[in-house]
Amino acid sequence: MAAKVEAVYGAEQIQVLDGLEHIRKRPGMYISSTDEKGLHHLVSEVVDNSIDEALAGYCTHVEVTVNPDGSCTVVDNGRGIPTAIHPKEKISTVEVVFTKVNAGGKFGGDSGYKVSSGLHGVGVKAVNALSEWLEVEVSQNGHVYKQVYNRGVPQRALQIVGDTDKTGTKVTFYPDAEIFETIIFKYDTLKVRLKELAFLNKGLRITLTDKREGKERTDTFCYEGGIRELVQEINKGNETLFAEPLYFEEHEGTTVCEIALQYNESYNEIIYSYANNVNTIDGGTHVEGLKLALTKIINDAGKKLNILKDSDKLTGVDVREGGTFTQDIFYSFAGYSHLLVLDVVHAGGAPGTLYRLNEDDLVKDQKQRLSIHDIDLLDSLRMAELYFKKRLHMRVIGMEPADYTTWNIGLSPACEAAFPAYLDLARREIAAMLSPSAAGTNANATPARPA
Repeated sequence: MAAKVEAVYGAEQIQVLDGLEHIRKRPGMYISSTDEKGLHHLVSEVVDNSIDEALAGYCTHVEVTVNPDGSCTVVDNGRGIPTAIHPKEKISTVEVVFTKVNAGGKFGGDSGYKVSSGLHGVGVKAVNALSEWLEVEVSQNGHVYKQVYNRGVPQRALQIVGDTDKTGTKVTFYPDAEIFETIIFKYDTLKVRLKELAFLNKGLRITLTDKREGKERTDTFCYEGGIRELVQEINKGNETLFAEPLYFEEHEGTTVCEIALQYNESYNEIIYSYANNVNTIDGGTHVEGLKLALTKIINDAGKKLNILKDSDKLTGVDVREGGTFTQDIFYSFAGYSHLLVLDVVHAGGAPGTLYRLNEDDLVKDQKQRLSIHDIDLLDSLRMAELYFKKRLHMRVIGMEPADYTTWNIGLSPACEAAFPAYLDLARREIAAMLSPSAAGTNANATPARPA
């Protein structure tokens, strides 16, 4: 049993922190850390609000600027934060958004958003609380409104400071050195995330500019192809099995699922998955659903196209080997349980579900989607499997199989034509492995996975 704490514990010890004070007291609860990662998370929180406006169909351009004094400005051409007096709080809605932790427009119901990357209502309030100063300008109703905060405390009420015929929101903030280990923004760190967001939100233009002395530079990102171009970016430098990534997009209610995939000559599997623009680095049910569905439909399609025999079965590792996959799901406030149900249904391959990616689609559309230089995707997968078996076999016994005639049974004519080239490549690789420099290898050892 732990030693007793010798201290008084009564009503007086229960603290009530007003306003945004609790965010400053425990910043790690809201932005994960106060190091460099947490610093850049501030920018992400502000940018996410602009992205939400893009997802709602109102914003087409987001500008992020690191100013000469080290502050950061995020500008969008969305609708602008509402400026009217809030009916319950009796202060401007702008001030509510920046100071009331229990307030937000993304809790569902009759809100201004159906899809959002943030659902907790904190967002810019944490940025406000953890900044030495913050200025917000809203262009709306023919006017420019402005309010200033110092460490989360409003210095005056929202005021009209000019006229305009535009709409949008501009937020400028200077991180608080009392909170963060460093307050120096890194351009390349911001660039990685903003470029990623541009891929995930096709057609949205995002501009990053650094105005600090000696560091001046600017980049603009806009990808009409969305995650298809992300897959191509990832596969740069690799020899792909077909030129254009396959792309699927389906809608079910307020839920949207996008999938882009492309195979290359490597043995690596790369999966990037996102939910409402958030990188789900630990996977999730949506990723498991994709894996199961992909394995099922490729096996089913292979048999329907007479590429695979009834006794053949490609495993999940087989069908993902050499593949680059990007999955982006946008879902409404029904919550994660709704997403889980969809994924379980997808994995089962039931008709009429969100993916609608099944063997019938592959058979029907194979000429348009899969055929590249007369070798379709399924042939390429079959060839990759056979090629792997040959490399594995020759690496173990140190010699070629006595007879290759049984290795290529079931291949299409196009794949048959390509077969000798695969064998030649395998022979050359094995010859290199059996060179004098490779002598002494234990032929009975468990072979390493080809790299």
